[in-house]
Amino acid sequence: MEKKKYLTPFGVLVAIALPFLIKVNNKNTCVNYFDYILINFNGNCHYNPDVDLTVPEIIQKYVGNVQTYNVTTKDGYILTMFRIPREKPRGVVLLQPPISAGAIAWLSDGLNSLGVTLWNKGYDVWLSNHRGASYSRNHINMTDKNPLFWDYSFHEIALYDLDAQFEVINQETNSQVIFIGYSMSSTLGLTYASLQPELSKKYVKSYILVAPVVLMENFSSLFKFLFYAMYPLESFFRIGEFMTFEAVRWFGSFVNVAPAVVNFVTSLVMGWTIDEMDPVLYPYIFAHHGRGITNKMLYHYGQIFFNQSHFLMYDYGTESNRVVYGSNLPPSYPLQNIDSSMYFIYGDNDKLATPADVKNLYDLLPQGQVRGKYKIENHNHIDYFFSKYRRNKTYKSIYNILENLEEL
Repeated sequence: MEKKKYLTPFGVLVAIALPFLIKVNNKNTCVNYFDYILINFNGNCHYNPDVDLTVPEIIQKYVGNVQTYNVTTKDGYILTMFRIPREKPRGVVLLQPPISAGAIAWLSDGLNSLGVTLWNKGYDVWLSNHRGASYSRNHINMTDKNPLFWDYSFHEIALYDLDAQFEVINQETNSQVIFIGYSMSSTLGLTYASLQPELSKKYVKSYILVAPVVLMENFSSLFKFLFYAMYPLESFFRIGEFMTFEAVRWFGSFVNVAPAVVNFVTSLVMGWTIDEMDPVLYPYIFAHHGRGITNKMLYHYGQIFFNQSHFLMYDYGTESNRVVYGSNLPPSYPLQNIDSSMYFIYGDNDKLATPADVKNLYDLLPQGQVRGKYKIENHNHIDYFFSKYRRNKTYKSIYNILENLEEL
């Protein structure tokens, strides 16, 4: 006689817990972290279709007019830029994304996104995608499967990507651009302005640098342990894409507790501001962020961390340095050559771009080039554009700077 099969107590427990652990519907957005845990049953959660839209689709939805430009750099990378055009604009703005994102970083807030609000305020808005980002993974001679595609740091992005983008914007608008860069993009702005001061003066009206990671003497993020772990392996892993974040995307897309876990980890690493991060934006982070980071970028930042008060070019080792630079050691970026106006926005709880390092950077730049410093209370390195208060803090600071620039 066949025995009846019964669920074990463990099986019953799994069956009960599964709806609280794994998302089984199409809802992707909740108003707080506890709601995400109950996303399968919670009326405070909903499906936000914007998360699944492309950058042109989002712009088309909220503005109705988008232009796409494919720009080829001098070293062969094919970059995609998006433009929200404006006739007779108040100014021309280039939004340059952080290390792990592309143009989507400026459109994750729908109608209230910085890219859309700047257009509504009368600006001709350009959205960049640096090499390796989602819309800029092409090259004239190789694919992104070739490890050599990933042989670049922020140095190459600054010299080649920014130069190509500035030139196209200047040709299309016959105007100087206001550069707004966040995190690594602030590094790009300072790199370009120091190495190409004359072109910078020609193309850029002013740089608005949010969370500038340049000097790292007071860097206190737990990322330092990543630098310590990677440092001995530099000769083996310098070339290549750091991570595709596919596992993180899966975790964020299907595991209900993911937003709460990521909020805790990012606050631990970036600076403890556990209540700042906006839960509504997590679907965008999981869906679109984490592409375009190279091992060489992280090694370069690690070298700066180990040298602390020096903003150095990449150290290839003594023999290679002689070939590349003509010296045993890599030179420092000539910040003293900068001849463009700049504004800094920084957070008082940022463990990567610390207030002390921002002050040291300010002291190194030519007198009078930094026209303003805006400190934001209770912000870590990721809060500037992902905080629940981003519109009243970071956005407002940017609007104030833009109004000041109009008066110059």
